[in-house]
Amino acid sequence: MAISAADVDIGNSEALFVARKVDPQEQRTIAVVTKSDLATSEEFPKLLNGKGRLAHLKMGIVAVINRTAKHDKLNISVDEIQREEREFFAENFPDVAEFQGTPFLQKKLQKLLSEHILDCSETIEVRQCIHFTSYTIVQKLVVNEYNKLNVRALNSGLIF
Repeated sequence: MAISAADVDIGNSEALFVARKVDPQEQRTIAVVTKSDLATSEEFPKLLNGKGRLAHLKMGIVAVINRTAKHDKLNISVDEIQREEREFFAENFPDVAEFQGTPFLQKKLQKLLSEHILDCSETIEVRQCIHFTSYTIVQKLVVNEYNKLNVRALNSGLIF
């Protein structure tokens, strides 16, 4: 996840630079754009519509609006902040509003995590099976060797 503020050059952000190091094909990188209400670039609407410089990111771009000190000072609830966020995207970016905001980002991340767990679960089951089988084989070998030692000891009169 590469997190960048909307009021900076997102395409050249440090977060995307670091993300490209670990994900050179940009197949696993999600760009999260914060402070969307402060965006001044003409590139920003293109970015959200998947036509900007980051359109190649397979996992896409999700814009959010941050909770501010004003929200804290006025004791505004999270539900109210999310309502304001929905309204902002609906008014300013109606074509993509349903794919923006904190609740959408949360659902997207939960879905990706669930899919990853499902993808790995088979691998984990195979690893557990191999580990268990290896453990069982080693255990049998140890028991067999122990039994052989006992039989030798009995035959040689070392054990009464």
